[in-house]
Amino acid sequence: MASRKPAAKGNDWRNVMRQTLARSGTLIGAVLLGLATLALALALITYHPSDPSFSTAAGGPAKNMLGGAGAWVADMLMQIWGPPIGLVTLLLFAFTGRLWRHDAQPDWKGQLVKCLIGVSLIGVALTLAQPDPWIALPAKWGGLIGYGGARAIEALAAFAGPKAATAIGWIAALLLGIGGLLLVWKSLRLDRPLLPRIEWRGGKAPPAALPYIPGDDQAAAKERPRRAVQPRPHVAPVDRAPPTIAQP
Repeated sequence: MASRKPAAKGNDWRNVMRQTLARSGTLIGAVLLGLATLALALALITYHPSDPSFSTAAGGPAKNMLGGAGAWVADMLMQIWGPPIGLVTLLLFAFTGRLWRHDAQPDWKGQLVKCLIGVSLIGVALTLAQPDPWIALPAKWGGLIGYGGARAIEALAAFAGPKAATAIGWIAALLLGIGGLLLVWKSLRLDRPLLPRIEWRGGKAPPAALPYIPGDDQAAAKERPRRAVQPRPHVAPVDRAPPTIAQP
């Protein structure tokens, strides 16, 4: 029986070390994912169509905050999805927060696919609503996916006549835009917490303090029932012989 105790202690030590290494790896992964997401957001925000990339052969230094690499990545994403691709960074930040909390995310692939579908629908809706954007973009508002979807809807709506085609285009843009936003919203899974939980000692949060209102303490004292004070019972002396202690 005595030989089993050292083995149990050794197993506990190994389990603690394994959990510590796993937790450390998760935190490092969360930090790296957060930095990569921040870099992607900066690359998209500081995108310039004149930077050297896939779609341009301009010379000179890139104006993108992340330099040439940021310009190429931003241009590629803009070519495919257009500006709505920036919504994906919200999902990546949500992944970062849950990874930091060590929260399991078994359906992260499904969330990412749902978000990309929503982004594509929003791109189609924007292209239908405004075929010629007021800013310089390599492939309109919705990128190649949005442009191709918008052209397909316009071709089908053309069979209904010019006036009906315009109405159909606006209705399709409205429905696709709302559907895309809903998909992006659902992909975030906001029903699950994003930040670490703060637990108080005892496992329960302290009760919320009520605001003090002058006069409430006096009113509560008046409404509080008074406790009747009972007199102490009177102890009467008893005449009896003292106990006799036998000698050993």
